[in-house]
Amino acid sequence: MTQPPPGSLGLQPELSAIITMFLDHNPEASLGGDTSSPVIDRPWGDPSLAIRLPWDVALISESLRDALTNLYLPQRFSAVYHVDTRDLEFIYNKVSPDNPYRSRSFAFAFRSQNYSCAFADASQRLLALAEAIFPTNAMPYTDWRNIMNLRLNIMADVAVPTSFWIRNVAWDEPSVLELARNLNFYTTFYDLGTPRIIIHEPPVVGPAALFIGCDGFPREHYWEAIR
Repeated sequence: MTQPPPGSLGLQPELSAIITMFLDHNPEASLGGDTSSPVIDRPWGDPSLAIRLPWDVALISESLRDALTNLYLPQRFSAVYHVDTRDLEFIYNKVSPDNPYRSRSFAFAFRSQNYSCAFADASQRLLALAEAIFPTNAMPYTDWRNIMNLRLNIMADVAVPTSFWIRNVAWDEPSVLELARNLNFYTTFYDLGTPRIIIHEPPVVGPAALFIGCDGFPREHYWEAIR
């Protein structure tokens, strides 16, 4: 079903423009909400998360505006893609400043291109998005994309929100999936301490059950029933 354009929902023109740009980058998401606030449902195409926005555009921080107009949220990753800088930022966690992961950086050569990879501070865009996001009642099959970790107050005075970055990536989902799988493969053998990139399975379309072509449920062993 086609959703109504943001401008038809009584939103301020500037807020409508911000939401429209986000939905252009993220067609899996949709606009919802009620009289309390507008809500962007299914960021990443993920029903377990939603983004709550104020009605008054003046209450939206510059960092959140920047996030909503420049981020693509890839459905297969717990990550954000910076459309303007072409940086792919995988959501990791809050860690102590002396955590050894924060010193990990390397170049990864793949398909005749060198990619700069490193653990580093999470972007202000991601942190602003994390503040606006809330969990829904849907099953969190993606563990809320790790983004709820950034909202926890554990070690709040010393912990540093940290992401894993791959710089200057031209977005093409099949190519980026291949890059991520190869990076996981090589780090498995050469850098066992590096966390793996989580690759989410695509959503199942239609019934997930497997029906066996026979008359009712087999009463004998499966191999006897189908040979």
